Amino acid sequence: MSDTNDNQKLDELNADIQALRGQLVDLQGKHGKLSGSDTLGSGDAELLASLRQDLVVVGKKLAKIKEDARGLEGSLSMIAKHDLTKKIDHCSTTYQQLRKNVTAIRTGPAVEVGLDQVPDYVAPEFLQELAEKKQEKIETLAITVKQMNQIQGRITEKLDEGAEIMDDVENGIVRAHGNIDRSVSRMKLFQTYLKRNKAPIACCLLSFIIMIIFWSSKAFCEWGLTWQCP
Repeated sequence: MSDTNDNQKLDELNADIQALRGQLVDLQGKHGKLSGSDTLGSGDAELLASLRQDLVVVGKKLAKIKEDARGLEGSLSMIAKHDLTKKIDHCSTTYQQLRKNVTAIRTGPAVEVGLDQVPDYVAPEFLQELAEKKQEKIETLAITVKQMNQIQGRITEKLDEGAEIMDDVENGIVRAHGNIDRSVSRMKLFQTYLKRNKAPIACCLLSFIIMIIFWSSKAFCEWGLTWQCP
């Protein structure tokens, strides 16, 4: 970096990061005192409330450091930028883990807090966390309901298609039976005609077979089989 002003800002930022790391170490010490106890006494409840307040302050400082670092990114060398990012990531990881640990103490099944031991302070960060979790659950439920409605719609659509196919099959069967009945009736009429005109028996049988093949093939074709329609 060639700009003296940028060098000064970087030094100040590194000093802020170092101070923040010291605060995180102190908070980890407070957390260690709380996590070693199965129940919360009045003093522990006060310590937990203080720890929550300190986490809010540290969170704001960490956000400010990240904002200042973004303002310096354009003027930093690759090495300086990498070193700064590494320090900030370490602080951020420590902070997030500490928040998680404090939440576990607050909601853990082994913690027993009496009515006279409940702290009178609720951190805004905790309330915001609850609101975010509630919103996430609502959004997840809405997505699930939407997906179920889509699946139900597809099932209904397939059922309707199946009903239409069954109607077509039933109509084809009815038409096929009608054609067969008509062919049988015509065979009888033709047989009667041949008897009256005393045609040779071979001619009668041949004509009868041809007419059966003709009308049966047409009926089966309309019924949905793969025969060639005459």
